[in-house]
Amino acid sequence: MCIVAGVIAAGVAWQAALPDEPAAAPIPPTFAEPFARSPVGRAAPDFELKEIAGGQSLRLSSMRGRPTVLAFGSFSCDLFCAQLKKLTDLHAEFGTRANSLFVYIREANHDNPALDAHLRNAPRGADRVASGIALYKIGFPCVDGRESETVREYHGWPERLYLLNSDGVVTWESSIGIGTEGLRLNEAEAKLRSQIMARDRQ
Repeated sequence: MCIVAGVIAAGVAWQAALPDEPAAAPIPPTFAEPFARSPVGRAAPDFELKEIAGGQSLRLSSMRGRPTVLAFGSFSCDLFCAQLKKLTDLHAEFGTRANSLFVYIREANHDNPALDAHLRNAPRGADRVASGIALYKIGFPCVDGRESETVREYHGWPERLYLLNSDGVVTWESSIGIGTEGLRLNEAEAKLRSQIMARDRQ
């Protein structure tokens, strides 16, 4: 009996000597509801993501000082890609007076015949995203937002467009969803032009 009691006591003492288990890490929110519901007039949440070309980190706040066109989308959607010509034209027209930034989101599926045809002539194992940047002549930074909290925070899936002023405050947003006019680029262009003209008058 004394031996059993001693074993039990030793076991209790050994268990008490064990370090406490680390507390479970808090689960991050899937997206920032307060920002996503009413972003206009609020500072755009800062983020830092790596550029697809070169892998250099780019921070959104480093673009302050000029208005910024912030686009979310992927090359897996041919409806989104149908709007890229207008987006690149916007950059060509305002590129010296406004920034453009493309956040690449996770792909839903591969339903883009133009990119598939382009890849058939590419070397085996060609990177799909880099090939899309070349195909659509994206001449402004494209950062990798796949699997990032940034896309969830901005409700960037399946596509989204924001305009930021020179202080990083959101002045306009497109609707969420896919369509040939989903990003409402004509409306975005008019808003950006007005914003630049007002800034020039200051």
